[in-house]
Amino acid sequence: MGMTAVEFVQLEKLWSRIAIRPPYFAFAQLMLDPSGVLSARVPVQHRFSLEAGAISAAEIGRHLAILGLCSVALQQGTDQKHYYLAQQAHLIRRGPIQTFLTSEHFFGKAWPLAIDHRTALARTQLWDEHQETVLYDLTVRYATVGERLFERLFQGYRQQESGEPSRVFNPYTQSLPLKNVQIAGRRLTAVLGIESPQQCAGHFPFYPAIPVAILMQALAEAAGRLTQAQLGLPVFSYVVSDAEVCAKNLAFADEGIDLIAEYLHRMDHAHVLHCRANTQSGKDVGQLEVTLEHCLPFEMAQQPALTNIGVGQS
Repeated sequence: MGMTAVEFVQLEKLWSRIAIRPPYFAFAQLMLDPSGVLSARVPVQHRFSLEAGAISAAEIGRHLAILGLCSVALQQGTDQKHYYLAQQAHLIRRGPIQTFLTSEHFFGKAWPLAIDHRTALARTQLWDEHQETVLYDLTVRYATVGERLFERLFQGYRQQESGEPSRVFNPYTQSLPLKNVQIAGRRLTAVLGIESPQQCAGHFPFYPAIPVAILMQALAEAAGRLTQAQLGLPVFSYVVSDAEVCAKNLAFADEGIDLIAEYLHRMDHAHVLHCRANTQSGKDVGQLEVTLEHCLPFEMAQQPALTNIGVGQS
């Protein structure tokens, strides 16, 4: 009694409160239920070769973190624009690995846990397409920065030519390349290849900052390559079962990024690694402690043909 119907969020109104746009923002539609839970179909735009399943952990993190900040923005008592900087996140696989491997379409849910003037905390979940099983949980803590303060803090990184992002070019359908990859013992080093501010399209227009999820995708790739080298396997596939992320500072498109991955230890079929990303000037821009769960051949045989890559693009 007294319940109202699900509300479809007006995206243009939402975009006036946040600092991300398509193509980084990839939801076609957002729905807000009476309890304050925001939900959406989760698009799959990128296929990462070493990760099993239809969607990578980094892409899960990208879409769910966006859904989380949108849930926060809708609860803010102001229409003023804020920048929501993801600073800490914890991703945990919840559903059975077989359920994840056989899923092709996904649904996301998010709701705010705490909001104040400087920070916000949101909980998000990735569900299977029937909304019967929670596949992943992601909790994200954001620093909340007002528009004027952000512009004052980062005025040195403003680029006029970045403009409003194009809906045609989507850089998030492929990974940023790892260059100068070197493996010595239990350690991998590499350089992240960023050639243009357009590779950050839609993530803070006019201030092309590398999204945390994209940094984490690069670190996860480094972790996967290093684990494959440790095992000495010609073919290696995994799912991420746990990932803790810390991003203290923003990295911008014109800053060179060095990546380091270190293999810590093994637990049966799971491998634990610590990875970090620093600018070439020494600024810490991301750390990742990740557990990779090796997918065995009989599990991989259950994986469906991937037919939905690229759907859901705005």
